[in-house]
Amino acid sequence: MNKLVFILIGFFASIFFLCCVDEIDLNIDTDKQFVVIDGFISDRLDEYRVRVSTSAVIGLGNDNIFDNISGASVRVIDENGLAVNFQELEMEPGNYTGVMEVDPSLEYEVEVVMPDGEIIRSVPARALNSPDIDSLTFEVVTVEQINSAGNTVESDFIDIFTNTSVTDSEKPFLRWRVSGEYEFKEVFPGALDQLRCYVTNNLDLNNIEIFSTDDLNGNVLTDQFVIRTAVDDRFNTIYCFHVDQFGISEQEYDYWTNVQKLVDLEGSLFDPPPGELKNNLFSETNPDNIVLGYFSVSTVSEKRLFIGPQQIGYTVGTECRSFRFTTPRCSDCTTILGSTREKPPYWPI
Repeated sequence: MNKLVFILIGFFASIFFLCCVDEIDLNIDTDKQFVVIDGFISDRLDEYRVRVSTSAVIGLGNDNIFDNISGASVRVIDENGLAVNFQELEMEPGNYTGVMEVDPSLEYEVEVVMPDGEIIRSVPARALNSPDIDSLTFEVVTVEQINSAGNTVESDFIDIFTNTSVTDSEKPFLRWRVSGEYEFKEVFPGALDQLRCYVTNNLDLNNIEIFSTDDLNGNVLTDQFVIRTAVDDRFNTIYCFHVDQFGISEQEYDYWTNVQKLVDLEGSLFDPPPGELKNNLFSETNPDNIVLGYFSVSTVSEKRLFIGPQQIGYTVGTECRSFRFTTPRCSDCTTILGSTREKPPYWPI
């Protein structure tokens, strides 16, 4: 292949990428790390988490990951000065948790005092209203994928959708977060009884689902996609989708829209975005310092959807058998990360 051909290939390749990729202006130094604050609170009494870390240094490859920051002081303060202290998790440094609920009539901010004394705050914000979720629906879809051997195989997935009514007078911006929970039965030789565990399951990794109801035609948001997950042995008995719907501000909507663009190009929701995205965090002691991330204050509406073999239409097997099992979880399901033997009060069976 001669030199002219190489030049032509390079020219058309550059035209292709210029036409197909939306440019996102990342107006920051590419060799510097920045503090990232990520967290949210709502009007539901719950345990909330604020994560404090440093961003990746841009351009150092896939091994360049963020570092969690231990030893910070984190608290959430309302407009009356009442504060809730968040404690660092011993087994998860850089993650700070506190139990609280938001009063929608008050403004809240997060205060993070870094180990070096730098004080980072969020702009005070009041919780915005989220309309109630009318219903959740699902669909089993078959997707063609390439397996590790390079062969095309078909795999089933479950898509979850939400339906929400919105009033004419109030059309908020919305965001959805989804967690899962499933029942796991122990099966092993000599077992006199099948003991069970209830396992929490993170479904929100790299998932950003937002919507502007300004774009809504009418007053009902119908079959809005919120999550997709594979049909596997989590659905052997019964699986519970916990869908939370949050009312967010236009600024937060714009922030997550830009983060979504970055994640779609390359990266992870939990790899802090390497860009100066407009957010609500600032350094009180060092105003010139850039702080990444977002601290959200909102109301929440929630709904659960249970799906098992009867709803899917077939039984999903596991590697656990009466006379043959391959993993410790078959004889002791408490070895599964996030498991407990305590049955949730809302569990249907």
